[in-house]
Amino acid sequence: ARFRDKSFEIVSVAFEYTGDEARDLRQLRLFQNKYKPPYPILYAGATEDLEKHLPQLENFGAYPTNLYIGRDGRVKVIHAGFD
Repeated sequence: ARFRDKSFEIVSVAFEYTGDEARDLRQLRLFQNKYKPPYPILYAGATEDLEKHLPQLENFGAYPTNLYIGRDGRVKVIHAGFD
């Protein structure tokens, strides 16, 4: 919230492990209801769909992964794993 005036936005892209869309969406809703994140969460399919939806992520292998994208639309920083 403190960076919103600087046009900093957070969007979560969720890849779930089951491949069962109804179950995955239920899990995401439970997460949203419990933690109430102040950003949208987009369902992107099963983990095996990652390459199809984000082919530019080469050698991807960690959840969570944060992508920091500049105003020019280019990836500036990639951070994989937990801090």
